[in-house]
Amino acid sequence: MVGTAALVAVAIGAYVAKNYIDDTQSKIAALEKQSRDREAQQKREEEERKRNQPPPVEVPPPPIEKVPTQPPTQRAQPDTKKSPNNKSSPALVPPREPAPDASQKSPAQKGPAQSTPAPKQETPEPPKESQPPPTAATPAPDTEPKKRPPTTDEQLANAEHAINDKRYADASAILRPLAEAGNAVAEERIGDLYAEGRGVPRDAGAAEHWYEQAGLQGATNAQLKLGSMYANGNGIARNNNVAYMWYGIAASLGSSTGKTERDKVGSLLQPAEREKADEIITEKIKGMKKL
Repeated sequence: MVGTAALVAVAIGAYVAKNYIDDTQSKIAALEKQSRDREAQQKREEEERKRNQPPPVEVPPPPIEKVPTQPPTQRAQPDTKKSPNNKSSPALVPPREPAPDASQKSPAQKGPAQSTPAPKQETPEPPKESQPPPTAATPAPDTEPKKRPPTTDEQLANAEHAINDKRYADASAILRPLAEAGNAVAEERIGDLYAEGRGVPRDAGAAEHWYEQAGLQGATNAQLKLGSMYANGNGIARNNNVAYMWYGIAASLGSSTGKTERDKVGSLLQPAEREKADEIITEKIKGMKKL
């Protein structure tokens, strides 16, 4: 009984499987037929479209325009043929064609004619006056005059103006370089500034130094100032012998004030002191000159 049921089940399964396979194959065959029919339909439609399509129209290329060239001028040759009456006839010379006008365009040119602009006329510049270059004989003039340094006399005058205007520092700045260079007038004037303390600190020793430098060069005013300093003890130790010497030097150079002051101080000295001082005076005034 069991075996019979199994056989029946197997038979049913085989039947079902066979039907499934058959159905599948039928579907595949149907799909293949549809594909073939579609391809055939497309092929027919393509052929039909080609038959109905008009043939393509060939467009000829545009003609190439040629620029006419001027034929070379040929020299007419005599005609050797003779006329029927055995007379030679002159050869006919073809008329010459006029040269093309430059203002007219050739057929190959396109667009409006363009005229060539006339060259721009330049106005000639007037010739410049040439100046000869400066030579060693004729040096070029200076645009600015050279400023010359002031002379010694001008500097001394400027110092006096500064003293009168009470610009003592300016006066000292002018006088010092001149005094250091040995100018007797500058030496005396800067000695005055030190003696009075104007523009510089008051310094009797410095004043005595500059008075002496000027006095040894023959400045009688400086000699008188030295005699006064020693006779009165103005900032330095009093010394009648030295005062007598400086007064005597000034008197020997012609100063009347020096002679008066020498005699006054000499009365305070011993004869031997005056004699010794006179010897020094004679030695000092050698080579001196009155300024």
